[in-house]
Amino acid sequence: MLLEWATASEQNNTGFEVQVSQDGFNFRKLDFVPTKNGNTVIKQVYTFKDTENGKYGTRYYRLKQIDMDGKFEYFTTKAVSFGEVSSYSLKASPNPFESEVTLELNADEAGKLNVQVLDAMGRSVLTKQIEVSKGRSVEKLTLWQSLPKGIYFVRTEMNGIANNFKLLKK
Repeated sequence: MLLEWATASEQNNTGFEVQVSQDGFNFRKLDFVPTKNGNTVIKQVYTFKDTENGKYGTRYYRLKQIDMDGKFEYFTTKAVSFGEVSSYSLKASPNPFESEVTLELNADEAGKLNVQVLDAMGRSVLTKQIEVSKGRSVEKLTLWQSLPKGIYFVRTEMNGIANNFKLLKK
């Protein structure tokens, strides 16, 4: 999420504290963006990228402009909708694979990822539980080199949310 704002002029400005809230009332500091020029009559444009994981629902952003003497002023709160909770997403590569598959995970919260790989007949060829931390992580699945070529089905489940996808063995 990219936030952008501008000032028409600045006097004794140290910068802006970017704040966020899930309810629009209780705000916390995300980061501080220093002034480009604390004393100016020329328009200044600022940007801040919110890279925090786990954004969902409506998030409220506001700026706290802070002067050099410590005085501050809050600016209008803006609401941004991110949709519903998605506890994790993953990407598998390479696909097609030979014997090893890398799972790239993005998790909104830590948990146990249950992975099951099934052949085309529905027989389990691999079952594994992986401890996943919040944020991005990478895990390797090693499948037998002797597995026949063909399509395999992967089912993952974490915190009650399931994902299914296909892999092709070359």
